[in-house]
Amino acid sequence: MFDVVVIGAGPGGAQAALELALRGRSVALLDSRQDIGNKVCTGIVSTQCAEEYSIPQEFRRFTANGATVHTPSGKTIVIRRSEPQAIAIDREKFVQHLASNAASCGAELMLGFRVTKVDVNRFGVRVTASTNGRMEVIEARAIVLATGFQAPLADQMGLDTPNSIGLAAQVEIETDDAETVQVYVRRYLPQTSFGWISPTGPDTAHIGLLGREHPRSVLQGFTEGLKREGFKYRELDRPRFWGVPLRASRRSYSYRCLAVGDAAGQIKPTTGGGIYYAMMAAGMAANTLDDALARDDFSSGRLKKYEDSWKSLLGKDLRLGYMARLFYERLTDAELARILLAADSSGLLDGEVSFDHHSVLVTKALKSSLFMSVLSAIPGVAARLALSR
Repeated sequence: MFDVVVIGAGPGGAQAALELALRGRSVALLDSRQDIGNKVCTGIVSTQCAEEYSIPQEFRRFTANGATVHTPSGKTIVIRRSEPQAIAIDREKFVQHLASNAASCGAELMLGFRVTKVDVNRFGVRVTASTNGRMEVIEARAIVLATGFQAPLADQMGLDTPNSIGLAAQVEIETDDAETVQVYVRRYLPQTSFGWISPTGPDTAHIGLLGREHPRSVLQGFTEGLKREGFKYRELDRPRFWGVPLRASRRSYSYRCLAVGDAAGQIKPTTGGGIYYAMMAAGMAANTLDDALARDDFSSGRLKKYEDSWKSLLGKDLRLGYMARLFYERLTDAELARILLAADSSGLLDGEVSFDHHSVLVTKALKSSLFMSVLSAIPGVAARLALSR
């Protein structure tokens, strides 16, 4: 019997397995795929994340010191910093690196195991998985779900599933025209969406978007708009589509079980980024389970400490980020353009703005008299702010 079985070998699952193994716990790390790490993702992390988790230089593909924001009207806002703010990494290789490190520290890496059922009783957890045409049963004292959001296993374990969903699309391209990160705020996009061109190397980039509308048709309209303004590129692969949880789970723990990453909605509602949040939560999950294993106490009361920990660190950013997203979705293009230009002219975007903690920017905006005067002049803005809460 293992101490912990981790289901899902993405950044959150692999990090949880690594940290538990480093504490001397016996861990099984399962994933249904053989080629782990290839989930669709921009692969952009903050420099803080890259340094905190010692992401090797060989996985760092592009460093960004700023971005250009394209408003609905076509005007641009250039944000520059003297120091690097974000890094595009090779997500697939980095996740494989994490899983390999976990295995080197004693975790058993079990790829190609598709979990079909989880049974929990007072003696432990029984995980049934299919692999190579046969069924296997893995037993453990506790379980970490890092399976992505809306996975059936979360319902089996009595966990809350994130109930606000975004739809994303992305295509990898070859181009000579992508020297900096470009953010398109409703430019060639419908009301709930924003898009990006994110360099991944000297002559490669991602074109992507996140919103509520059907991503295939939205991506087509977005790329056609980019072509009309003269952006030249060649697609290297077919576009890929995926769902993103935009609101955190109300409950990320149950008897003998914790949820990490997308499974718990630990993702920035504004941008859809979740690598850093998942890895931070994985560390908290490892701490909580290590204590539970030492005490042989896997009750909900004991494991609730995990949720208290991650919500203490990330809860404000997730709440305010979700409010900001809903407010964004309710603004007209003209109103949004006015707000963005006011944010620029008021100095709101100057100085340090945290890449990971967007509540800092929201708080700063509420303290800016010029920004708030523009905001308050928009008809009905108070009601729309209230609807975002």
